[in-house]
Amino acid sequence: MARKSNGEPLKDVLHQFVEQYRLRSKLTEVSISDTWREVMGNTIGSRTDKIAFQKGILYVKVNSAPLKSELKLQKQKVLDLMNEAMGADSIKDVVIK
Repeated sequence: MARKSNGEPLKDVLHQFVEQYRLRSKLTEVSISDTWREVMGNTIGSRTDKIAFQKGILYVKVNSAPLKSELKLQKQKVLDLMNEAMGADSIKDVVIK
């Protein structure tokens, strides 16, 4: 016996759910946090204390002064790598603390 379809693909239902409950920014933040560790590698990932994403700005707090200086010098490269890995230009700026 064949099942009846309600006619709405799961993808559309999930999209409506995310929009209705305003979860888009939180999902983006979680995705960016995971992507940061993948793109930057274990060394930088282990020296990263906090990652936050708010209004298009990625805030990264690191616990190493030399690393902080290097990331600030490579800010544009970090921005490009993260946006490329995310598959979108979600990140407009990076602030290293």
